[in-house]
Order: sequence, then structure tokens, then C-alpha cells
Amino acid sequence: MSSRADLHRDFRESLLHDENTRRLLRIFSGLILVGSLVYIAALPYSFTVAVSRGGGILAAILCALAALVLLRQGSTLAAAGVLTWGIWAAMVLQLCINNGLRSPSLMGLPIPIVLAGWLLPARSAIALVIATILAGLALALTERAGLLPLMKYASPPLIVWIAFSVYIALAAVVAYHIFRGFRLRHEALRRLGLDLASRLDELTARDAELRLLMDNVPAMICAYEGMVCRFANPLYARFFGFTTESIVGRHLREIIGETAFEQARPLIEQALAGEQVSYRGRRSSPAFGDRLMEVKLVPDHPEHGRASGFYGLFFDVTEQEQSAEALHKSEARLKEAQRIGLVGSWELDIVSRRIAFSDELYRIYEREPSAFGGTFEDLLKLVHPDDLPGIRQAWLDSATARGSFEIEHRILTPDGRIKHLHVRWEVFRGGDGKPERALGTAQDITEQVRAKKEIQRLNENLEARVRERTAELQTANRELESFAYSISHDLRAPLRGIDGFGQLLLEEYRDRLDEQGQDYLNRMRNAAQRMGTLIDDILELSRVSRKSMGRETVDLSRLAGDILDNKAKSDPLRRVDIAIAPGCTAIGDPQLLRVLMENLLENAWKYTRTKPQARIEFAQETAGGETIHVVRDNGVGFDMRYADRLFGPFQRLHKPEEFEGTGIGLASAARVVHRHGGRIWAEAEVGQGATFRFTLAGSGTESPTSAIDATAV
Repeated sequence: MSSRADLHRDFRESLLHDENTRRLLRIFSGLILVGSLVYIAALPYSFTVAVSRGGGILAAILCALAALVLLRQGSTLAAAGVLTWGIWAAMVLQLCINNGLRSPSLMGLPIPIVLAGWLLPARSAIALVIATILAGLALALTERAGLLPLMKYASPPLIVWIAFSVYIALAAVVAYHIFRGFRLRHEALRRLGLDLASRLDELTARDAELRLLMDNVPAMICAYEGMVCRFANPLYARFFGFTTESIVGRHLREIIGETAFEQARPLIEQALAGEQVSYRGRRSSPAFGDRLMEVKLVPDHPEHGRASGFYGLFFDVTEQEQSAEALHKSEARLKEAQRIGLVGSWELDIVSRRIAFSDELYRIYEREPSAFGGTFEDLLKLVHPDDLPGIRQAWLDSATARGSFEIEHRILTPDGRIKHLHVRWEVFRGGDGKPERALGTAQDITEQVRAKKEIQRLNENLEARVRERTAELQTANRELESFAYSISHDLRAPLRGIDGFGQLLLEEYRDRLDEQGQDYLNRMRNAAQRMGTLIDDILELSRVSRKSMGRETVDLSRLAGDILDNKAKSDPLRRVDIAIAPGCTAIGDPQLLRVLMENLLENAWKYTRTKPQARIEFAQETAGGETIHVVRDNGVGFDMRYADRLFGPFQRLHKPEEFEGTGIGLASAARVVHRHGGRIWAEAEVGQGATFRFTLAGSGTESPTSAIDATAV
């Protein structure tokens, strides 16, 4: 900080170089010259010896001339010193030769004193004041001692007036220029103040903008004096668990922790040594957790290789690092996917006709990057000659049209093998609409082409085999029809004969047969009847499998009601609680669906006859968007361990003595469901009844693990 003496020195230097001061010295010197000359010119008219009364005036003239010369040479300080001390000396001389302290010249002494205080250094001004006082004392003592000659006659009024006028003019000039200097400096200071205020406002606004920027920039900013924090933006303070006020004045060790401080200390020392330091490291934050930071330390005005502090910039690059890592993994996965899928990518600069391949594309072409020229013409050299016209035409079309394009063509490997590629690309245009570049992929479809050819060959063989199998199936159907006809006519006639003759024997020869013989005849007739029933069931199962199907909407609810109503009429003594959900419909063949419903409902009617309060239900459910039809009873049920035998022909889970039947009914039901593209399964518990579910859609949710799929029959 400047001392008061330095400020005074600077003020005096500026004052001496001020034009107002130079103007004052010139006018002051000129007035002295003019006044002195007028005074000298008036002396002969007032005194006998003029020269003896004008010695001081002559000295004043010489000082004024010397000051003007110095001013012309630009030596303002020297001119001020010569003029001040010279005029003072001239006045003192004039007092000595002109009645001492009684001389009118005494009134002029304050003028050089004021001039000295304004222009000369403080010591010179003080010296002049002391010299004036001592000079006055000397004059008084010499006059008292009678050593100073006094004139008998006082100065004439004209001379006194001239001297008085000169002093008044000099005093007025000095006062005017002093106050003029103050006024000019006041105006300059006022302008300077306004300018400083304006600049201060600008600096305040810029400081506010800078603070707003630093408070909101997505970076942590700090400033340290040595190891002590003197500034931190909110993000930096919050990262380490402080506020912007509480973090200032704390040591770096206290802010980041002992472990982190020891790790960062060598880098901090480099920054304090005047080096800019950049590094990446992880920092743990109470507010943000473990983050990866990119740090830059900038020394603060290093002097002689050592900085008083440093500035720190911290950028959180955790997300960027994670994104870069994810991008790297994605690129690796893309390369791996291209390798697995035999797909390569390429980019063509249409202007320069340079083309860039991915690594996988080099493998597809079986070329090393150094062996490929990298131009579109070099690419065409790898194409099979027969496919070149098609490729050229495809490229011409893509240059004029918009959208994506694709083509399949062959290439030749270095060893002469042929590969098949599927190429797909899109052309991108510039602002002028002209094509600039093309991006595309190329997939090795050699194996697919071979497989396609093999499939075509197999399809041709399959068609021939289908024709053969169709002919065989038609023959088998004809044989089956012949067999069914034989069963229907050739086998049933003997069975009817056995049953009929057995009945005649019982009616006409009963009295001749004992009880055992009659029992044998009854058993023979029952066996013949069961055989007839079995033949009827086999024929029914055959018709279900071979019957042509129609498709229409069938009301299963009404169908179930008709079937159970008929059963109730045929067995009026039974009490059965029947529940049929209304509106249950399905798309299928009406006759086959009747066979399905008859077998399921008659099954339920049969196996509930041992229950005093039997119950049979028919309902509809929905699961996974699939419609499921349900037949449920509370009959005897069955053991689920044998459920896999339930829908097989001639498979029975109950003894014939308990419940009649041939084991064909559920097999026929399964055949109907299968022909409608559906599934059928059952759930049961011994003594608790059984539930049969079936679908007629052929697709939808899977059946439970305990279910039996009709397609397995």
C-alpha cells in the first residue's frame, strides 16, 4: 500500500505536469515582469536615486525571465522553484533597501509562501516559511540596533499603489489558478467517480453473472490459498457435505478426508509448484456416493516457480465413463452378433468412392484389410462376373430413388469358392439432394442357399412320397370300409343267430334243461349281445374317425339339455340335480359334437347312479383367451394314477360287474375333439366325482400336468 508521502509526491508530480500549473507560472512570471518594469519606470519621478530603490525589482525581473526560460524547456519543477525562491529573495532584498518592515513590499511576502505551498515539496515550503520568519526577525533586530538605514521620506503614494496593485494581481492570479486547479480536479474526480461507478456496476453485474454461472455450471469449482479453501461453488461444497459458507477457511484434509488427502497431496504440491495438473480419480461423496471425477488444478499466479494457491475444476464423468463402457460392450456385442450371424457392415463415400468394411465383412470376403484396395471398383472385382450387371443396375437405381435396397449375389473367394451374399443398403443425400454416402450390411447366406436347395429337393421327394402315401391311405380306407361292411353284415348275422336260437332253446326246451343248462344258455346269449354291442361301438368309433366334417355354430347348452332329458325319461326313478349354463356354443360338426356330448354326459349319468343325490353340470370357462367346456359330476370318480389309460380304446377303470360298457365312449369323445383341433383332459378323485374339460379351438393355454391330451390318443 502507498504511504502518505508517496501519495503527496504523486499529487505534486501530477500538479507540476498539469497545464493549469504551467499556465499559472507563465502568467505569474509575466505579471512580475510587467509590474517590475512599471515600478522601475515610475522610480525616476519619485526618488532622487532610482536604482537604489529598485534592486529587489531587478532581481524579480531576472527570476521571472529565468522561470520563463525553464518553462519553455519543460522544466516545470525548476521553474516553480526559481520563481518562488527568487521572488521571495527579491522581496526580502526590497525590504532591506526600502525601510525594512515598514516597506509596502512586506504585504507581498505571503504570495511566494502560498505559491511554495502549492507547487514546491513540503520541506521546501516549510523552509520558505521559516526563512520568511527569520528574515523578518533579522530586519526587526537590525532596525532596532540602528544597522538598517531608514529613509527620511516614505514611499510616494504612486509607488505604493503600483506595488500594491502588483501584489494584488499576483495574489489574484495565484488564488484564481489554485481554485481553478481545484475545480478542474474536482470535475476530473467527478468524471472519474462516475466512470468508476459505471465500471463498478459493470463489474458487479459481471460478478453476478459469473457467480450465477459458477453456481449453475455442471462442474465443481474451488479456489485454495495454500491448502485452505477460500472459495467453493455450491456443487463442490455439497459434494463434500458442506455449504458454500461453512467450507471456506477449512483445510483440504478436513474437506476430503485423510486418506484422499494423502493420495492427492503429491498432485497438489505439483500445482503449488506452478504446474498445471490433470488427472482422473474416484471420490466418495456423502450426497452423491462414489463418483469418477476428471480434475484439473491450475496454479494461482505463480511467482518464481511457486504459487500462493490453486484453482480446481472437477467434472463428474461417471455417466460418461459408464456410457463409454456400455458403448464398448455394445460394440463388442455387435461384433460378436455380426460374427455369429455372418453379417458385416460397410460405408461408402459416394464422392470419393472409398468404402470401409467392418471386421466381419473382411472375414466374409476372406480378405485381409491390407489386400483390399478400399474402393468401390475393388469391391466389384470380388463379385461373380455373372452377377455384375445386376449389381451395377441396383446401384444406379439406388442413386436416383429413395428408400432401402437389397440384392442377393455371389462372390468369389481367393481359393475360387463361391459364396452367396444378401446385401442391404440405404443412400443418404446432402443438402443439395445429391447422394453423398451409403450405409449397408452384407450377410453370408451360403448355408441358407444350400439349405434352400436341399429343402426344394426334399419337397420334391416329399410330394412324391405324399402321393404314394395318399394312394396307400385311399387303399387302406377302402379296405377299412370293406372291413366295416363285413363286420356290419357278416359278423352280426351269426351273432343274431346264436342269440335267437339260444332264446328258442330257453323258451321251447326249458322243461328239459336243468338250472345249469339254462345258465349256460343265458351266458351264451349275454356274450353274443355284448359282442354285438362291441361291434356297434367299433363301427361308431370308425365312423367318428372317417366322417366328413361340416362347420357351423352348435348350441352345446341345448344339446346337453336334450341328452340329459332323454336320459331322465329312460330312467324316471333316478333323482339327478342337473345344472346347464346357458349360451355355451361352439363351431364344429353338429353330429360329431352330439357324439362327444352324448359320451361325456352318458358317462356322467352312469357313474353317478350310486349317489343318492347325484349332480351333473355343464359349463364354460375362459383361460388365456381360450374357451374351455366343462362336464362335471359327483360320481365315483377314478384314481388319477391311471388317467393315461382313460381315453384309450377298450380301456376301463371299473369292473364290468360294477358299471357296464366297452371302453369305447371316451375314446370316441377324444377322437371328436382331436378332429376339431382341440384338447380333452380329466381331473378326478375317488369317491368325489370327475371333471372333463375340452376345447375345440386347437390352440391356447396348455392343459394341466394331470390332463390327458386328446392328440395323444
